[in-house]
Amino acid sequence: MTGTVADVVPSGIDSFSSLSVIDGEGRLWTFSGGRFPAFTPSHLLEHRLSRVKINVTYRKEVDGSLAPIALDDG
Repeated sequence: MTGTVADVVPSGIDSFSSLSVIDGEGRLWTFSGGRFPAFTPSHLLEHRLSRVKINVTYRKEVDGSLAPIALDDG
């Protein structure tokens, strides 16, 4: 999915416990935590401020949560 960062909750300098992204239709997507060296919490906050979109590749877990697999610039 592609969208703009709405919120990121850091769990460390290079990881986050959750990431919220708004798609082009205004739907809010919330992803569980992850560690992506090129997309640190501070980098994601820059995306939130600049409104530059990101692409999120994810998988849907058995419990219905969305787990990010890859992040890249939109």
